[in-house]
Amino acid sequence: MVLFLLSAPRVIAVQMDKTTSVWQSITTYTEFVGPPEPTGRANVVRWIEYWSLFYRYKDTKKAEAIVSCEGGFDNPSICNTTYGCSSGQGHAQFIPSTWSNIQKKIGVENVFNTSDNIKGLIYLLSTDGDKHWRPYSGSCWIPKL
Repeated sequence: MVLFLLSAPRVIAVQMDKTTSVWQSITTYTEFVGPPEPTGRANVVRWIEYWSLFYRYKDTKKAEAIVSCEGGFDNPSICNTTYGCSSGQGHAQFIPSTWSNIQKKIGVENVFNTSDNIKGLIYLLSTDGDKHWRPYSGSCWIPKL
């Protein structure tokens, strides 16, 4: 059996040594899933899984669907394609006021950093549900669930 211990910003995988009955660290989460890719779906999904473990958020498919309909997986520096950066930034398309609020609450820094952006997404999904995205892009991502 493998357990994941959550200790920001790391998740450590441990397993029981059957001969000594002592828990031993076997890897960090990054080593467990492999090094993150600079861009792309696999990298974003890894961060969704990482921050979901950290915040104990279970609906990773919803987070993935939201990203697919908001900023997408390939460009962490994307801004809203219709209205610009004041209307959405990064993979989860945070508006500046929402980003400012979660910066204060969870200490994220850069909305265009994939880890920070996805951390914000998972934090909001785990504390506020999907109300930040449902009215704007729900018609796109709800059918994907």
